[in-house]
Amino acid sequence: MIDRFMNTIPKDCHEGYDNVIVCCTIEYQRNADYKLSIFKELPIKHKCITVQPLLEKIDIEAYLDNIELVVGGENLILMLDH
Repeated sequence: MIDRFMNTIPKDCHEGYDNVIVCCTIEYQRNADYKLSIFKELPIKHKCITVQPLLEKIDIEAYLDNIELVVGGENLILMLDH
C-alpha cells in the first residue's frame, strides 16, 4: 500500500530516483482520495496512476500535479505533459 511507502524505501531516496517509476493503483473514488492524497506528498521523481479495475466513475483531476502517466484497464492511457 502506498501509505507504507516511506517505510520501505532506502534512506538515500530523498527526491526519488531517475530510473524508478512508482505507480499508485486506484479502483474507486474513496480509494483514490485516500491513496492519492498520500501519493502526491511522497518523494518520488516519476509518478504514475493506475486505474484498474475501474469500478466506478473517478475524478482524479485534483491529484494530477507531477503525475507523468495515467493508465487503466485495457483502454485508458493518458500521457500528461506539464
